[in-house]
Amino acid sequence: MRISRSLDYAIRALVYLGMYRTGDLHHIAQSTRVPQPYLAKVMNRLVRKGLVRSTVGRDGGYVLRKPPQAITVREIFEAVEGEFHLFECYFGAEECYFISQNCTQLRFWNQLQQVILKALESTTLADLLPLSSNPMEVLHAGRPATPASNS
Repeated sequence: MRISRSLDYAIRALVYLGMYRTGDLHHIAQSTRVPQPYLAKVMNRLVRKGLVRSTVGRDGGYVLRKPPQAITVREIFEAVEGEFHLFECYFGAEECYFISQNCTQLRFWNQLQQVILKALESTTLADLLPLSSNPMEVLHAGRPATPASNS
């Protein structure tokens, strides 16, 4: 089992928002070292699934819709990847001879599925935030300074 690039990028972006509360696409991409076009697609998924709110305009950007402790990794996973299924034949997407013949593997796969789901559900975005008081120790690059307002 591998974690997709989309899921990795979504978690990076959400950690950024959990640390800074807000950010525009350029700053998030630069700070998390995620290609901006790819990040735009990931952020659109997070917006559509209600994890992030976006605003347009000069002071636009992204903000979490819920506090980090209220966002589970399962929600993030399902926003990016869809419903979690360990493998397809287990859920009837393909005809499986072994399941139809009282599959001896089914009990193991079901247990593994439950363990993974429990981990995804019991881990929140808050759990993924850096423990350090200096978040820049975690991010690859510093948060760019916000442009000065024209007063």
